[in-house]
Amino acid sequence: MTSRRLFLSTVLAGLAVPVLAEAALTAAEQAAVDSVTRWMRGLKTLTATFVQIAPDGAFTTGRLWIQRPGQMRMQYDPPADILLVTTDWRLVFYDAKVKQVNYIPVGETPIGFLLSENPDFGKEVLIRKVRVAGGEIAITAYRKGNEGQGSVELVFAQKPVELRRWTVLDPGGTKTVVTLSDVQTDRRIDQALFTWRDPQLFGYPELN
Repeated sequence: MTSRRLFLSTVLAGLAVPVLAEAALTAAEQAAVDSVTRWMRGLKTLTATFVQIAPDGAFTTGRLWIQRPGQMRMQYDPPADILLVTTDWRLVFYDAKVKQVNYIPVGETPIGFLLSENPDFGKEVLIRKVRVAGGEIAITAYRKGNEGQGSVELVFAQKPVELRRWTVLDPGGTKTVVTLSDVQTDRRIDQALFTWRDPQLFGYPELN
């Protein structure tokens, strides 16, 4: 798997996944979804370290910063030298090793749902499955109108609610898992972390 596919699979669900059907939820499942929705709407910022497990078992580490609405930065530790950062409507993928930049509309990424101003399961995304077990709430969802993009599973601690990990399908239908640790919420984040300057005008930035 190329580095570009590997790291974009963090935020992009696979294109080869079968079309999904929306689930009918029990009262308990709906209550769990509602608790997650309230947490997401109340979240201002989140920082964490992460471990990403690729479909072949290889892992990478890095740091995550989220400021809602609309801003996210994932910076991978060496030797990856990969940066994912959202700026207005775009998600920027930057591979510092080869000086390659790709731009993807945030609205086309399942993880972009976490960044929306007023996240609402049933409007932006539809729910495929909900699992409440072992002190966790797992919600498998897909973007409304783009069922062919595949699905993402978001896993939250149940009490108190907190994002723990997510799983995304790559174009071959295999899974990439991102697990968070050292999660901190509602703390001030340096706004420079969400700045991206056109490298053709300002040069390619060095990471780490």
